[in-house]
Amino acid sequence: MRLSEKEKQVTVRSTGRGCGGPSTMPVIWLASFPKSGNTWMRFLLARLLFGPVASSAELECLIPDIHEPRMGPDAPPCRLHQGHLLLKTHWTFDVAEQQGRRTAGAIYLVRDPRDMLVSLFRYFRATTPAARDRLLTNFVETGGSTPEFVGFGFGNWRQHVESWLVAAPRRVPVLLVRYEDMLARPRAELRRLAEALGMEVEDGELDACIEDSRIDRLRAIEQRDARTGTGVFGRLARSKGEGFTFFPSGRAGSHRELLRRSELRLLEPLFEPWLTHLGYEAGSSAKADGTAVTSRTLADTAVGNPRPTPG
Repeated sequence: MRLSEKEKQVTVRSTGRGCGGPSTMPVIWLASFPKSGNTWMRFLLARLLFGPVASSAELECLIPDIHEPRMGPDAPPCRLHQGHLLLKTHWTFDVAEQQGRRTAGAIYLVRDPRDMLVSLFRYFRATTPAARDRLLTNFVETGGSTPEFVGFGFGNWRQHVESWLVAAPRRVPVLLVRYEDMLARPRAELRRLAEALGMEVEDGELDACIEDSRIDRLRAIEQRDARTGTGVFGRLARSKGEGFTFFPSGRAGSHRELLRRSELRLLEPLFEPWLTHLGYEAGSSAKADGTAVTSRTLADTAVGNPRPTPG
């Protein structure tokens, strides 16, 4: 169902710890392991649900990142979709469940973990051989993560996938979306997301969402926020320094050019059996078809009494 203008204007005031704090408000998690395209997905979904998004600060009011500070009673209001708050998280499902939230469902975004590692190299600016080797060593020793990520409650990549695709569907509906499928057929995947959220959307509206969320347009928002020092992009610009970009290319398959064969032989066993199960076969292109963990839509779930899914 298309949201009315009245529904679109529903807001919730943050109190205490802000929209990221504990609450009885039902939540739909937008979950992913770090560097899997979650920020791009948030821009797409925010545009779909609430209209054009002009800045990363505005994005924080629409689909907040629970790991970003939104402190104090003067924090901007958060927006709701059909009585639900959408929250970004990198936590595993069990850690998310410990936060005092009423979980109504989840959208789980997954990316080829080999490309995710390449994105980690860029994010942590591991540009020298020594820095690259240190990150890779930590990644292997943690089973596909970093010590910091493990400490934050993110686990490693395989643990993260299993928490959201095995444990979570026993409690709540989970919709699986592959980053590569969003790149290859954005209209079809965005329509699938809209339907899961109980929306009927015309092709023209989907195309407008996709156009407004192109990587070059998000880079322009990032550059503007960096100049003004506002939002998460402004904070990243201050911490990362000159020359950093959050959106380097966003393409799929970059690991084929940037990871050595010896590194892939070391890494790929860490990701199995999920690497193959999700269609990311060693040495081949990602398969085209995405997989839905459950056929139940998020909008139809009884929030107070979620039904377990088979398996």
